[in-house]
Amino acid sequence: MSALIIVGLLAVFVVGVVLTPFLRPRRTPPGPQPDTDLLALVSQREALYQAMETLRLEHELGSVEDVDYQNRLQEYRTQAALTMREQDDLEAELARLEDAISAARVRQGLNGGPRCGECDNPVDQPAGRCTSCGAEWAGPDAITTEGADR
Repeated sequence: MSALIIVGLLAVFVVGVVLTPFLRPRRTPPGPQPDTDLLALVSQREALYQAMETLRLEHELGSVEDVDYQNRLQEYRTQAALTMREQDDLEAELARLEDAISAARVRQGLNGGPRCGECDNPVDQPAGRCTSCGAEWAGPDAITTEGADR
C-alpha cells in the first residue's frame, strides 16, 4: 500500500516538473523591443493604407459622402504620416545601435582585429601599419567599422 502511495506522489511530482515551464507566463526582457516595435509600426501602417483603400472604394460606390470622405481620408493620412515618422525614428535608432556595436567589435578585435582606415584591410598592431597599403595606424579611434561585418 505504501509503495502505491510513493509511486502516486512521484507521478504527481514528475507531471508538475514537466508542466511548470508551460504554466509560467513568458518573460520578456525589460526595455523596448525594437524588432517587435518595428513590426507593429509596419503592421499599423499597412492597416492604415488598407483603410484608405477601403474608404476610396466606398466613396466611389457612393456609400460615403464627399465631406465625410475628405475628413476621414485626412485623418488616415495624418495617422499614416505619424506612423511613418515613428518607423523612421526607430530605424535610425537601430542603425545607430548597429554602428555602435560594430565599432565596439572592431575596438575589441572581435571581427578579426582592427582594420585600416584607408583600405579596410587588417592592421599589424605591433608595427602600427596596415599590412596592405602601409598606412600608419593611429589607434582604436582611427579604425573604420566598414569591415566589421566580414
